[in-house]
Amino acid sequence: SPEPLVSVIIPFYNSFDTISRCLDSILEQTYKNLEIIIIDDGSSKKISIYFKKLFESDDRFRCFSHIQNKGVSAARNTGINNSKGELIYFVDADDWISKSAVENLIVHYNNNTELLVAPHNQYLSKNDIREKSYLIENKNLVLDKESILKYVINYLTLPYKFVMFVHCWNKLYLSKIIKENRILFDTELSQLEDVNFNFKYLKYVNNVSYSDTYDYFHYIENKSKTASGIAGTENSSVEKCYIAFSSVKDFLSLEKGMSEEEKKQLLGHHFVSTAIIYLVRLTRRFLKKPSFSN
Repeated sequence: SPEPLVSVIIPFYNSFDTISRCLDSILEQTYKNLEIIIIDDGSSKKISIYFKKLFESDDRFRCFSHIQNKGVSAARNTGINNSKGELIYFVDADDWISKSAVENLIVHYNNNTELLVAPHNQYLSKNDIREKSYLIENKNLVLDKESILKYVINYLTLPYKFVMFVHCWNKLYLSKIIKENRILFDTELSQLEDVNFNFKYLKYVNNVSYSDTYDYFHYIENKSKTASGIAGTENSSVEKCYIAFSSVKDFLSLEKGMSEEEKKQLLGHHFVSTAIIYLVRLTRRFLKKPSFSN
């Protein structure tokens, strides 16, 4: 279709101080053929009451509620299961996007596109906004299967440098691939759930279209509440890493050109890197606030 419907999925849990900025940025999109799906994940007061006027005046809005808080993975799954768009785009409730975010991605959409990706900005404060480059040499390009694998190997070797497949937001996914292969977020995971999801999706992808446009603003002013702030502190962190990276293992298992030993080493390296990063973060927490739990 010339102007495919894009389902924008926003999981929401008590982010009342940031949601207006997020929704305004979506309403200002130059690309208009959107359905905006908000999943209220058991907030203390209902978002549908909070934004009643807005939701009634714009029929692109659809709101779903969880009676109790089930976590971001379950919320995104509710969004996926209720979406009608040809393409799916995730935004977090405390983030926002520039006016042309969707348009800059959809420009690259054609008959054989399977995933569209753009880098993002880290918003630490008004005076500290950092471009998170995905270290793609060639701007505005299509990565074939070989280039995707090369990128994944770089990611496994240097997990915090090659971050194209670390987040689910600021990408356009094909609804067809997600629904035909029943790809969902793992509800056991409260961190690394994006990585797990992306690699489940990548198994069915032969190309990735890359747009060198920085339109997504990822808000990390209050880091302690975010997943990276709790990294390594939740129960059975190690087991959850195994669950998260199982999809990376599945992705690699399709690769005929590498030996099992190479695959094992890459995954092992990645796992240990993650553990070390968790330890560094936990140590920082402890130094800030020495306590038995830390």
